[in-house]
Amino acid sequence: MPNFLMDLNKGTYRAVAFLLNEEGLSLKEYGNFSARDFTVGESRPFPEDDAPYVILHLPAEQQAYAPEEAVIVDFLYLGGGPESDGVKVKIEIDGQEYYTQEIAPVQLSKLSKGPHSLKISLVGAANDQEIGGVFASETRNIIIE
Repeated sequence: MPNFLMDLNKGTYRAVAFLLNEEGLSLKEYGNFSARDFTVGESRPFPEDDAPYVILHLPAEQQAYAPEEAVIVDFLYLGGGPESDGVKVKIEIDGQEYYTQEIAPVQLSKLSKGPHSLKISLVGAANDQEIGGVFASETRNIIIE
């Protein structure tokens, strides 16, 4: 049970801790992560919801890459399994879309120089529409130098 201090504003938060392998990628098997909701101040907890959600581990916000370096998109899918939940993972960058139901790191390469916005979201497998929920998508900005 590690302890750490953070100054947090009043609100409701979800903390997710997960193990990494020797390459710094998240271990995705059940039991290698823990998720907890908590409140600061007189905030209301998140409503009970069994909807799946996504946690984006890599890339970090404003992470810079060399032009020839691949961008690794590493994420966790929590709440079940994409196929059994009827969900796909959608990765978008620069208007290009990639869909997967496999929970494994994805490498993006040959990105143009400059800033890019990367979004990962959960979508319905039948209709490609983003599912609802505050944790159904995450966006990160990256830079190719």
